Amino acid sequence: AYLLDYGYSGKDRLDSAATLLRVQDRTLFQTRLTYYETLRDSEDNSTLPQVIAELGFEGRSDLEVGGTLRYGASLDSAYRTSDVDGQTGRDVLRGGLAGSWSDAWILPQGIEIGFETGGRADLYFVDDDSSFAESDLRFVPNARVTLRWPHGKTQDNGTAFIVEPVVSLGWADSFGGTPPNEDSTRTELDQGNIVSISRFAGDDAVETDAQLALGVNWTRIGAEGGTATLSFGRIIRQEAQAAFTASSGLDDLRSDWLVAGQFTAAGGFLIGARSLWDETEGLNTTDSRVSWRNDWIDLGANHSWQIADAAEARSDTVSEISFDSAFRISDTWTLELDGRYDIAADRAVRAGIGVQWQNECVTIDVSASRRFTSSSTVDPTTTFGISGSIGGFSTGRAAGGVATGCGN
Repeated sequence: AYLLDYGYSGKDRLDSAATLLRVQDRTLFQTRLTYYETLRDSEDNSTLPQVIAELGFEGRSDLEVGGTLRYGASLDSAYRTSDVDGQTGRDVLRGGLAGSWSDAWILPQGIEIGFETGGRADLYFVDDDSSFAESDLRFVPNARVTLRWPHGKTQDNGTAFIVEPVVSLGWADSFGGTPPNEDSTRTELDQGNIVSISRFAGDDAVETDAQLALGVNWTRIGAEGGTATLSFGRIIRQEAQAAFTASSGLDDLRSDWLVAGQFTAAGGFLIGARSLWDETEGLNTTDSRVSWRNDWIDLGANHSWQIADAAEARSDTVSEISFDSAFRISDTWTLELDGRYDIAADRAVRAGIGVQWQNECVTIDVSASRRFTSSSTVDPTTTFGISGSIGGFSTGRAAGGVATGCGN
C-alpha cells in the first residue's frame, strides 16, 4: 500500500536491476542482473524466479560475396530459492549460439525477394525439476523466403499511395531435448512479427514446421502532412503450436486475422488500433488509442479488450478505458484530468484532477486523486497534493513554460 499511497508506483512486483550496455555500429553487448520481489498475496517469493541473470552479444557483418551475416552468443539463468521438485523450485541455466545469413534482390516488375537461413544451438542445465533432463542440447535450423511487391502512385496534388502485398514462406525444426519454457509464455501476433521465423518473445520456445505468412500494407501520405496506414495479415501452418495461448492469435493451424491501422493528421490528431479476429469466435484482442496534441491541448485515450485465457492466468475478459489530458487555459494556468475505468467490472479504477500555475520564476501544482480499487492490503484512497519549484533552480518542469528563466 505504501507505493500507491504516496504515488510512487502501481507495481505489484518490484524489480531491482543492474545493467551494462554497449552499442556500436555493428555490435551489441549487454548484461543484466535483476532481482524480483512480489507484493501479491497469491504469490510466494521463493517459488518465483527471483534472480534473473542475462549476458548477450550480437554482431553483424556485410560479406564480400553478398548478404549480411549475423551472429551472437548468450547466457542466462533463472534461480528460485525454493528447492521443491517441479516448476515452483526449478532453476535453469542456458547458454546459446546463433547465426544467420540474409540477402535480398530486386526482380523485374519491382518484386523484392529476400532469403534468410540460419540456426541456433542451446545447452540447458535444469535443477530441482525431475520432469526435465538435468542437461540437454537443442539445435534449431531455419530458413525463410519473403516476397514483397510494392506499388506506388502520386496524385497531382502531391498525395502518395503505396500498396505492398507480402508473402513469406518459412521453415524450422528442433533437434534434441525440449527445455522448460521460462521466457516465452506471453506472445501476440502483431505487425512487427507477422513475417518472423519465430514469434516467441524469448529463447526457450521455438516455432517448428512449415508456415506461410500473408499480409497487405496500405499507406497514404497526404500532401499536407497527414498519413494513414492499414495492415491485414494471417499465418497458415503445417502443424499447430501448442505453446501459444488462445488469446495470442497464434494457437491454431490458421492464425487469427490481424487488422491494424493508424491515421495521423497534420494538426496533431492521431488514432490507431490493432485487433485480432478469430473466424469462429469473433474478436479476440483489440488495442486502440486516440490522441490530440498542440500548443494548448494534450489529450490521450486508450481502450483495451482481451478475452479470458486460463493459460495466461486471466479468468475474466479484460475491458478497460483510460484517458489523460492537459489543457493550457493561459500562459500561466494549466488544467490536468486523468482517469481509468474497468468496463468489464463496471467500476472506476482511478480519477484525478490537477491545476498548475507557472510564471517565469515559480511553478505551483495542486492536485487531487482517487483510487477506487481495493484488496486485502490496499483500501480505496483519496490523495491531495501541493508542490512548488523555483524555475531558476529546478532541474525540470512538469509542463513546458513560455518563459525560459527567472529574472528582472
